[in-house]
Amino acid sequence: MQLTPPAGKRLTSAQMVHLHTAGAEVNVAIALAQLGHRVAFISRLGDDPFGERILQELIQAGVDVSMISREMSRPTGVYFKDHGGTRTGMYYYREGSAATMIGPQDVAPALAGPKLIHATGITAALGHDCAALLDQLVHAAPGSGSSVSFDVNYRSALWSREQAGPVLLRLARCSQIVFVGCDEAAVLWGTKNADDIRELMPQVSRLVVKDSAAPAHSFTSGATVIVPALPVRVVEAVGAGDAFAAGYLSAVLRGMDERIALRWAHLLAATTVLTVADHAAPPTHEMLVAAAHLDDEAWARGDLLDRS
Repeated sequence: MQLTPPAGKRLTSAQMVHLHTAGAEVNVAIALAQLGHRVAFISRLGDDPFGERILQELIQAGVDVSMISREMSRPTGVYFKDHGGTRTGMYYYREGSAATMIGPQDVAPALAGPKLIHATGITAALGHDCAALLDQLVHAAPGSGSSVSFDVNYRSALWSREQAGPVLLRLARCSQIVFVGCDEAAVLWGTKNADDIRELMPQVSRLVVKDSAAPAHSFTSGATVIVPALPVRVVEAVGAGDAFAAGYLSAVLRGMDERIALRWAHLLAATTVLTVADHAAPPTHEMLVAAAHLDDEAWARGDLLDRS
């Protein structure tokens, strides 16, 4: 559960906070469900009001919650956002939370039939069992007929670069789709650009490198596609990476090409940065179709956003 002061307020002075169901994997699940995909979420929640609220909001969004368990003895994890104008501080209170109880025993339910399994490096940071779950998942999924989508999502507030770097690189190299930001790759592995990142993981079938407002790169077998981000005035950037992943994955699940996948990714990210919440109402079907067919110059100018 995420707690956020109203726009323009700081935690030190705010008289109230807004509650949002959020978290990297949750954001992707909700966005994909809103875009019409069948989505299930696997986790553990505390048997408390926060857990109940998350459960009900996931159900409302159309996410299958049948594989979420409730823990009587563990609380639901919470974190606070503190937007300071130029950057957002994240304050996590997840130690000992219900979600830290997930582990290798939860791999079998995750492999029960999905075409695609999405996970992030944040889960790996929650503890040894959580990291072991992801290790087992990325190795077992291909044999079950599933592909793994992995968002590196390094959070320095949860673990150090020295701890995270080797673990996240190992998980990425074993996944079929990988999302990583240029900035976090530079911190974790000392890379300087998208090409450097590709050299680190040449075996990944689809490697997507994000670079904030700069163009995103998609590396597939023998091809590189580059698509510029949409020009947008950012209100709050947290959650944009999750929306980006959801837009890209939605296009991949529908059999779209890499250019359209990156455009949908940018479009969902652009709609999310206009709110202080971590996810927003998705683009309409008409906007997604327009994003697929707009010429390159009109796309780069942001003409699509003028239609919203």
